[in-house]
Amino acid sequence: VNLGNCYDAVAHPIASIAMQALKVPLLTIVLSLSVLQTMTFYLRTGYGISETGYGGTSDDPTFGLGQGNGMAPSGFQSVSALMINAYRRLGHASEFAGAWTGILFALAAVIYVDDTDLFILSSRRDQSLEDFFRQTQESVTDWGLIVEATGGYIKAAKCFWYMMAWRWDRGVPT
Repeated sequence: VNLGNCYDAVAHPIASIAMQALKVPLLTIVLSLSVLQTMTFYLRTGYGISETGYGGTSDDPTFGLGQGNGMAPSGFQSVSALMINAYRRLGHASEFAGAWTGILFALAAVIYVDDTDLFILSSRRDQSLEDFFRQTQESVTDWGLIVEATGGYIKAAKCFWYMMAWRWDRGVPT
């Protein structure tokens, strides 16, 4: 599931809540986000610097975190942690067992910048394909709603899925 313009599509109120939850000092958050909201940006190309700029205002807190901003990666990581925890609380984490240790761990999603992999396993051994596809659609829909709630959007043209399925035949996966 590909996020569109990940750093530039984060709502500031959500970013603030996420960073506060990770104990970032409030003054640091307010300063960083208010500067982004009121800056004027100019484009520099091989033809020179644009004469007119663009930017945000404190009335529009959805400006994003800014590509190239030193705070953007850690700010987006904060928001991503909030998104994954919300997704997991909706019951979409899959349980895996460590191959060597046998320790159980839950994995809901893996995010690298704007690319997200959602791991959706059948909830029961005897689950029908129709029920599994319904479960998968519910998971993806919930993820999309979480992305929208944080100010982002999903770039549908870059999203895809594939299915791996097997059954056990006398203890052997087939």
